[in-house]
Formats: sequence, C-alpha cells, structure tokens
Amino acid sequence: MNQAKVSNGSPQGLISTAASLHLSLARAPVGVQELPRALMSQFVDDFAVQMSSEDGYLLVPDAPGLGIEVNEDAMVEDISKDYGPGTGFLRDDGSYANW
Repeated sequence: MNQAKVSNGSPQGLISTAASLHLSLARAPVGVQELPRALMSQFVDDFAVQMSSEDGYLLVPDAPGLGIEVNEDAMVEDISKDYGPGTGFLRDDGSYANW
C-alpha cells in the first residue's frame, strides 16, 4: 500500500473542516489538516459548539457526530441578510474564482 501523506483540509468552512478532520483521523498517514480560520473567530452564532484545539492541533471530538453544533435558526437569519456584492473573488478579467 502506498504510504504517501495526504492533506484532507478544506478551507470552505467549519462543516467541511470538521468532516475533513474525521477523514484524517480514519486514514493514516496524514501530512497536514488545514484550518482556514481560528476556532470560535467566526460564525459563533451559527456554530455554538465548534471543534477544539490545543497547541495548534485539532482535537478528536468526544461527542457523537462531527464535533460541531449547527444553529439552523441563526443560519437562516444570516442567509437573509444583504451583504452586498461579493467582489472579493472577482478577477481583473471579470471571472469569478473561489480562492
């Protein structure tokens, strides 16, 4: 079997990061688990329970599931807000990218 290290990180958000952590825990060897933002730095109303970390490492959740708790009511409220045009990912040529 090939023992090449993999990186399961997903910088798309907290749910995909939690799922990537579980994939990393289930498969070895893992080179790195990407964490795009500091825990509890964003979306604290949407995710009252987020993953835990210590010394720069994500910790294995001790509860069932992904280790996060989604507040659907807060998400619905956030989705209904008008944040204006999302120009952060528009390129000079007018194309759109998600990075």
